[in-house]
Amino acid sequence: MKEEKACTGCGAVCDSRQLIQFGDSLLCINCLDAETVVCSHCGARVWNDNDYGDSSTPLCEHCYNEYYTTCSRCERVIHRDYAYYEGEDDDPYCSDCYNRYSAAKTIHDYYY
Repeated sequence: MKEEKACTGCGAVCDSRQLIQFGDSLLCINCLDAETVVCSHCGARVWNDNDYGDSSTPLCEHCYNEYYTTCSRCERVIHRDYAYYEGEDDDPYCSDCYNRYSAAKTIHDYYY
């Protein structure tokens, strides 16, 4: 027997086998794709509102806090292994911003 239920996201009535349980919600595949993202580090699915990454690197809160940081210049999310720092207590930079920032601070001899 076919059991029909409504999608929590859009309200569409679907066969219950076509709905996916996510948290307290039952979502159709379209709403699941539109309202959630998959963490690029661990693969966990999270609501868009709980995405701690950016448009190119969606992240759950745990992975962002443990493995990622944000460039203090361009605000791009970067893995901590690829973050650059001027000193021990300085803000993190991505490689592009670090290279531009370091080049601007360099004092060259007059014959450079």
